[in-house]
Amino acid sequence: MGQTAGVIVICTPYPCVTNFGDTIPDCPTQTQYWAPAAPVVVIDEGAAARRALAQLDLDPVTIAMAPQPNLNEPNVLIGAPAYFWATGGAPAIGPLTSTVTQDGLTITLNATLDSVTYDTGDGTTLTCTRDQVASAPSSMSLQDDPDCGHCWTASGTYTLTATSAWTITWQGPTQNGAFDYALGSTIDVAVTDRPVNLTTEKTP
Repeated sequence: MGQTAGVIVICTPYPCVTNFGDTIPDCPTQTQYWAPAAPVVVIDEGAAARRALAQLDLDPVTIAMAPQPNLNEPNVLIGAPAYFWATGGAPAIGPLTSTVTQDGLTITLNATLDSVTYDTGDGTTLTCTRDQVASAPSSMSLQDDPDCGHCWTASGTYTLTATSAWTITWQGPTQNGAFDYALGSTIDVAVTDRPVNLTTEKTP
């Protein structure tokens, strides 16, 4: 006697699916079975939130620095403070909030930049808060000790790396949580001795 209730479940393994996601008709490896009710599909909301982060379009910070490095005519001086901050707008320094659809779920994401860690290429690392890098310093001087900056002690070309650390909080239909996220960017900095300009005047 045939079943009058329930559902027929068709299991389609990966070999029965084309590269474009289409099911191959009458695939011999498909299996079918009867179930008293449709299977419950449980989606990991946290995993969906991580996948949804791509829709937020976060960017690594654009490293801003004074003096602005010039590889052709080095202008960052040994022993003189270089000031660091970040540019790039909200995608780089936050905060950002967006409600997106991922895996059939509506998920709200909030991205907050916590800090930027600079590796100056000479063995030094320093971590600056978002408040310290969100805008250029109001004043800069060769005598100042920057809140976020560095003094190189030897000439050469250094790779300055900025790693931005984000906290991502999310709210799904039934769950919520948070996870960390990081992005990096680099620039090259040429450091030189203080240039000396000699002017020779002829005496009449």
